[in-house]
Amino acid sequence: QFKRMCEKSMIKKRYMHLD
Repeated sequence: QFKRMCEKSMIKKRYMHLD
């Protein structure tokens, strides 16, 4: 569960950077 949250957080951060 924690790993999945971390992955989602990283993806969100990456999306923000892309934007």
